[in-house]
Amino acid sequence: MGYLYDTSFDPSNPSASLLISSDNGGIRGGFRINYVLSSGRQYILVVTTSQASLTGDFWILARGPALARLTSIAPPPTSKQYCFLFLLMDETNIASIVLGVVAGFYSTIFLLCLSDVVHLNKEMTKMKHELEDLRNQSIIFNRSSFVDSSNKILLTRTNISGKLCLSYDEQRQILEYINFICNMAILLFGSYSIYVHGIGTHHGLAYRLFFFICKLCTIIASIWLNLHFKKGLPSDIFLYIWIDINCVVSIYRSLRQII
Repeated sequence: MGYLYDTSFDPSNPSASLLISSDNGGIRGGFRINYVLSSGRQYILVVTTSQASLTGDFWILARGPALARLTSIAPPPTSKQYCFLFLLMDETNIASIVLGVVAGFYSTIFLLCLSDVVHLNKEMTKMKHELEDLRNQSIIFNRSSFVDSSNKILLTRTNISGKLCLSYDEQRQILEYINFICNMAILLFGSYSIYVHGIGTHHGLAYRLFFFICKLCTIIASIWLNLHFKKGLPSDIFLYIWIDINCVVSIYRSLRQII
């Protein structure tokens, strides 16, 4: 026979959380349970055998616009029962999560590549103007003027870059890579937790929260860096914030539909 329970199943009181049971009219070969499952919920299927030496294969078939995934099998050692814990997930929610992860990954890659291209273009333009100035002017260096100019350059670089002695573009590039690492960590921890433990789990939540806080800190540091060097607020920072808000809203909507 087959008994379908929710997650509050108690072996000492099996009738308390029983949803439906079936023996398929006494047929030993199997049984059939007709029950409407809710998306995102977990159920426990208990299979009982009439003979101690009965062996065979167990098959679980769920039909409908959803996917049933078997998460664990726990046969009691002293009982002729087999417990199956499975989770029903709506295919639309699965697709939205997968598409969100893929879109977040490629959006981050695209933003990094676009930032590198823009930075390289600016550097090439700057070098081109410097070469034109060198061609149009005849510059005579002596040792004293060279030392003075070197000291002025180092002093200017220190004043601009702060104690780290890094230029604006270098500091901005470091923040972008830190932001990229935080994005990948959030996606990896979130995908692994959903794949192994199902939707709505608290597994790995502390790690995801830590990297999300680091991500917010990098965004705040990027805004401060642009304001400090009087560069204004570039469009890519708003694009980062827009992508983060949309990802959080889409995940919240998916979880709200499931719960």
